[in-house]
Parts: sequence; C-alpha cells; structure tokens
Amino acid sequence: MRPVFFSVLALFAVALAHADGSVTGKYRNRSVAGRANDVSELSLRVNGRFLLERDGKVFHGDYRVEDGELTLRTEDGDRIRGEIRDGRVTLEGQSFDRVSGGGFGSNARRFPTDASSGRLRRGESRSTTDDRDERPDTQSGGFGAPFSKAPLPPTPAPDLVPVPAVVAPAPKVVALAPAPRVEPARPRLREDDLAGLWTVRRDGFEEKGWRLELRKNGDFRFAMKGATSEGTWTVVDNEIVLVYKTVDGEPLEEGASGVKRIPCSFDGTAFQIDTFRYERASDK
Repeated sequence: MRPVFFSVLALFAVALAHADGSVTGKYRNRSVAGRANDVSELSLRVNGRFLLERDGKVFHGDYRVEDGELTLRTEDGDRIRGEIRDGRVTLEGQSFDRVSGGGFGSNARRFPTDASSGRLRRGESRSTTDDRDERPDTQSGGFGAPFSKAPLPPTPAPDLVPVPAVVAPAPKVVALAPAPRVEPARPRLREDDLAGLWTVRRDGFEEKGWRLELRKNGDFRFAMKGATSEGTWTVVDNEIVLVYKTVDGEPLEEGASGVKRIPCSFDGTAFQIDTFRYERASDK
C-alpha cells in the first residue's frame, strides 16, 4: 500500500484549500512562443499520479500538495519540488500555467467535500462531468455517444439439473510417537583436564585466599585463612577424588576418613566443595 504521504485524503484536503476547487488538470510551459519542441506539460491526476514532459523526457510518479507546496516523486524515487498557487505551478524555476478549456483539467473529476471537515460526503463521489454511458455506439461508430437504453428481450433461464454433493471422507489421523530425546554424550574428564590452580567464586567475585592446587604429579594442596591440607588426587568417573594425608600440617587421626569425592561440571570448568564453587584461578 502506498504511504499516507500520497494518500487520497491529502488530495481532498488540497481541493478544499484552493479557490478553484481542484489542483488536478493540465499545466503548460512554453519558453519560446511558436516552437513546439520547447513546450513542457504537467498533468496532475485525481488518482494522485502525475505525468511530466519536459526537455524531451517523460516522468511518471506520485504527487502531493500541502499548503501550496507541490512535491513530485518519480518512479525512480527522485523528488521534484515546487509551488502551486492561483492556477500556476512553479517547478525548479520553471512556470506552468493551467490550460483553459478542452484540457485535462477541464474534465477532471471534482469530489464534493464537507466544508467543516474536508471529508468526502457520502453518496457524492460521482464526477461532475457529463454522466454519459461511455460505451461504443454501433450506429455512429463513436466512443462516448449516448447509448440506447432500449430494453432487451428476456433470456429464458436454462433448466438446472441438481448435482449431488460429493463429500470427501475425513482424513485419517495417525498419532506419531514422540521422537526419543538424545542427550549429548558427556566428555570423559582426565587428570590433564583438571590439573592447575582453582579459586573460590562468590557472587561473580574471585576469592583468591581460597586456593586448591591440583598438581600434575598427583599431589594436591588446599589453603585458606587459618587452614591447610595436603594429599593426593585423581579423577574417577568425572569426579575429583581427594585422599588427605595432613590437615593443618598434622597427619590424620587414626580411623578418620580421609577421602573426599567432588563432582565436576559437565565441561569440567568448575566444581563444588560443600557450598563453595571453584573455577580456574585468574592468575598464579
């Protein structure tokens, strides 16, 4: 749909604003009298379209008029701006005067509007030009001559044969079983994937004082403020298994459990010890 920029309502408002009742019609410019090839013509049509012939070229497109300002938009998207006042159009310094009698403007449709709102009045959108039936006259051979209104003899209605309605059977709906959900295979973690220094994260911040070092030789060392522990570590079924040897520098008491299993995240980028989340340290 064309933008409101070139809507028909805008043409109605323009028609009300001008004293002559309409801006549609044909306008002509002749730079040198008597030389036909110097004639330029502009036609503003009631459907919001224009035709401009000048400098041996023909331009088509849409137009609009607002407060005497005329804008032509060609099919190529170019815009030609000018003014239209008192039956005269000025385009880029070139003046066009309305053609009087017999031209496009003399037969233009006029749409009656309400003086208070500028809207088209219902039931009055017919042209104010001659309401002749513009069908070919077979007697005179002309187009637009008055058409004979003589009644035609009635045509007998054909006999109708009832045809039984064909009802197509309803399609059979077959319920399909849902496709089984395929879980992605979890990568198998190894010691080489987890060796390194890990620190605690709280609310997106790194607590560098909480450190767990998983050494490549199989030893681990944990350190926090006021506590340390050491031992060995390995990976079993994607879990870190810590085997404690000393706590705070002292060997484990006899009978104490010194094994702790720590589940890792799916991709091995984090693990949880009690309520603390460990991720790789940002630096050494």
